[in-house]
Amino acid sequence: MENRIRSLLVSNAASMADRLMSGNGQRVLGLDISASTVGVALSDSVRRFASPFGMFNRINPEADAKVLHSALTWPDENLNIGAVVVGVKVPIEKGWHADSVTSTMKYVESLLPHAGLDDEKSLKGLVALLFWNEADVVAKSIASANDFQLAAKQLGPKSVKLRYLKLTDYLYPRTLVDGDKNKFAQKAAESVCASEIVQVVLDEMNRLRREEAKVNRILEHLPTTPSSLQNLSKSLNETST
Repeated sequence: MENRIRSLLVSNAASMADRLMSGNGQRVLGLDISASTVGVALSDSVRRFASPFGMFNRINPEADAKVLHSALTWPDENLNIGAVVVGVKVPIEKGWHADSVTSTMKYVESLLPHAGLDDEKSLKGLVALLFWNEADVVAKSIASANDFQLAAKQLGPKSVKLRYLKLTDYLYPRTLVDGDKNKFAQKAAESVCASEIVQVVLDEMNRLRREEAKVNRILEHLPTTPSSLQNLSKSLNETST
């Protein structure tokens, strides 16, 4: 893999979040690559929500890169893309070592350099590249949909804006035993679109950010002197008795 592309690779959402700068509006670009088409999605500037950005037919990496570059730079606007998330259909049998996975990665390796890695208005600001198992998107999307539906029932539909997800309840029957869930998720992954891939990654990054903020608030209130620690220990002991 080309050195520039290799340097962008991250293995999880936490690593991607670490590379993205907070507060500077860097967006996440999503790619859903099939045998004949490439679906594209884009996050908002605060990385909360993802939306479909378009789709184009595959020809070859260089020609496809020109299409992608044109879409990202027209109209004359800097989208400030900081990360790319690529959905990968990972077979259960061979996992990430499958030929189909390798083929997708090689395609992306050839696509990105021609799509504007040196163009300020395209991908020059890219700091992270993440490959994401689409079967994982299925499980997380359905759980998210169920959470939203439960909240709507409790608070009323006017109080909760239901997020649109193509993967609805009927695609993921609750009667599945654990042993069948992976096979089902792999099959349902064929219906995953680019915006759903990006949305799951954004949700994971925001979950990690909230957890980090919670830990920092706790640390801010921890005693810092020996006497304070002794008083805290004494208070805890008194509470426990």
